[in-house]
Amino acid sequence: MRLIGIADSQAASVVSGLIQDAGSEVCVCDGCDFVETQFVKNGGETWQNDYKSFIKMKALDTDTITFTLYKDGVLKATLNGSSYGTYYNFGDLAIGNVKGFIIDWNLVQLAFGYGFYTVRTTQVSAGQTYTWDSHKFYVIEYVPERADGTVKIETYQNGSILSGFDYTGIGWPQSLRIDGKFGDKTPTYVTDNFIDTRRKVHQITAEIENVYTLNTHLLPGYISDYLNEDAMLSNIILITDYNLLNQKIYRKFPVYLSEIKDVNNQVLSTKSNYVYEFKEVDKNKLKRNVYGDIGALPIPSSSLTKFIEVKTLVARFEFLEDELETSEITIDADGVGTIDSITQDGASGTITWSLNGGAFGAAPSEYQLGDTIAVKRTIATSAGWVKTTGVYV
Repeated sequence: MRLIGIADSQAASVVSGLIQDAGSEVCVCDGCDFVETQFVKNGGETWQNDYKSFIKMKALDTDTITFTLYKDGVLKATLNGSSYGTYYNFGDLAIGNVKGFIIDWNLVQLAFGYGFYTVRTTQVSAGQTYTWDSHKFYVIEYVPERADGTVKIETYQNGSILSGFDYTGIGWPQSLRIDGKFGDKTPTYVTDNFIDTRRKVHQITAEIENVYTLNTHLLPGYISDYLNEDAMLSNIILITDYNLLNQKIYRKFPVYLSEIKDVNNQVLSTKSNYVYEFKEVDKNKLKRNVYGDIGALPIPSSSLTKFIEVKTLVARFEFLEDELETSEITIDADGVGTIDSITQDGASGTITWSLNGGAFGAAPSEYQLGDTIAVKRTIATSAGWVKTTGVYV
């Protein structure tokens, strides 16, 4: 099955080395000292509850892979069912030779309490046993003051990383909480102009594009490698900032990486801090001058007797978090037209449409006056959208 969700495939320390594409849950540190705080709040919002994902690929068809959970070095559970999260056995995902597990820390806390946990991945290949231990996860109740000073980076991977892991067709969710701050919203002005025959400048489009920065505290190399060589290459990046003294609240904020602005490699240390620059995914702050900036352009002086403008028709349907189906909308005279293409956020699963109260199925090819439209999705982990684009004359 195809997976869309939010969690994390996380770096883990190598106890024994298996020469293969190990995936982003494997780190090459010797004695990982990174402790990741994982918050839980029973009955709370999704951004108040953390989760982690682990994924591993076979080297040979006969390999076995097992995930186990430890608390303070004591074995607590084998992660092969739904008791502590979501289990994906071989064949459950689009790539049949991978196995994965998404830990729900709230379920873990209810069973074993707060405290320090690790996850061990064990692979038996060609008669040899290899193990990878994760860094420590400190599971604790969510309180705003405890989360202050942290940022959570959630991503979806759906492609193959050369010299990395093959996520093709999976949409694998990953998450990492680090110390740092996201924000510093900076608007930049982007414009497109043309110069007429009299050398006068006319505006075609004008746009305000917001730029955001993520400033990290010191990160060990195996964490920054995961961020730079896996997470930041993701199809979808969502950032939640927990700083109490931030200018704005960011909850699962969709962005894309535009630049790594700065890297500060510490002298005589394995740690570095980074400044990442992001831009908004939704480009909705654009002004377009259909006829130019001073009114309608003159009709060409020829035998042409009618000036026809073909306009773009866009209909956007928004899903709230945990909402599977939108309310019906009614098409008015300004919405009538033919549909050429459909795009969506990429994390809502399968999209189906209901026309005039009928059964949900394929999208309509056109909108007619008075039509009622509702849209349904199969995954409602986060807010989402679907957009139809077409033309009317």
